[in-house]
Amino acid sequence: MAKMLAGSRNVAWAPFEEITGGALEVGKTTYNLFRALTLGDKRGALCLRVPASDLTESDIAKINLICDKHEGMKNRNTKVAISQALCRTFNGIAIELYDLGCGERPIANYIPSNMDIDFTGIDIDPSNVASLREQGHRAYDDWQEAIDARGSTNTPRIATAVYSLHMMVSEDSVDNFSKFINEEGFLVGNFYIDPREEKAYEQRNKLHELLGKTDLAYTRVQDSKHNEYWVIYKPEAKNVVERFTPNLEQSIKANKPTGP
Repeated sequence: MAKMLAGSRNVAWAPFEEITGGALEVGKTTYNLFRALTLGDKRGALCLRVPASDLTESDIAKINLICDKHEGMKNRNTKVAISQALCRTFNGIAIELYDLGCGERPIANYIPSNMDIDFTGIDIDPSNVASLREQGHRAYDDWQEAIDARGSTNTPRIATAVYSLHMMVSEDSVDNFSKFINEEGFLVGNFYIDPREEKAYEQRNKLHELLGKTDLAYTRVQDSKHNEYWVIYKPEAKNVVERFTPNLEQSIKANKPTGP
């Protein structure tokens, strides 16, 4: 049976049999399929009444909590695939790594300890920031504060957005992407797109449109019909991205981080 997440008007969960054509009707309100999950013995999905990039901080915190508990291995496998690709690409090279929307289990936890990374986690949920700091990571809930804390450096600067890129499809977010990367780095994130999830395609198309208004380029890597990786970069970083992309494809095949 469909139910709202406590304290949220924008997020509901429903078993798949109640979702028709990628949408859930609750009263007179339409919620669009967002993320597949299993609650108890029921296979279903979180559904949103607004685009992911329009969710409130409270909405995002509630989604983070339920996904961490019930999404299975998809998040972990995607982080492993990206971290392995980074290790191959930057073997023996120190990098700065910014994990955007890191949650309480950041990508840094999946990177071998012998890789030289200067890690920063960024999350809108203060409880996740507190959790990261307890784990010994540098963490912030404000993008600009994180950038200001690092200053200027020639070290390759990488940003990751695992299952959080769809929440960053706005002019402000895209403008901030270039602050987290430099001419030796890039941003890599993924869209999870269920074939029934029309709103996610709209988000993807909007990101393409917004990037077209900047000097940033991008390339896409598909792991299945459900999961699509975007590598966003400054034109000067093209050679780095051309080294990284085959490594990402290899890691994806090894880890199979697909949707259901």
